[in-house]
Amino acid sequence: MNSPYSILDASLTSGDITVDIRSSIIEFQTFEHIGKPYVDATLAFVDDFGLINALSIKGTEIFTITMGDVSSDSTAAFTKYFFVSKIIDTHKVNE
Repeated sequence: MNSPYSILDASLTSGDITVDIRSSIIEFQTFEHIGKPYVDATLAFVDDFGLINALSIKGTEIFTITMGDVSSDSTAAFTKYFFVSKIIDTHKVNE
């Protein structure tokens, strides 16, 4: 499905450390549930800079994503914040 929106900014923050992961994102999906007052999301990205080893995921990290139309300044961008709760899976390449 094609969308008029693109990822304008994406970062992962842990404490005082913020890492830009926009160029590493492979897939981002959101899920709504009628019984939950919040939105769930899954994120797949290439960790070519050792982020998983540098940050130990404790559930206090914040993933921030800003989306909008890159071809139009008149289309309002929106920003969403997600708490990282767990890492579902990892795959090592070339080992």
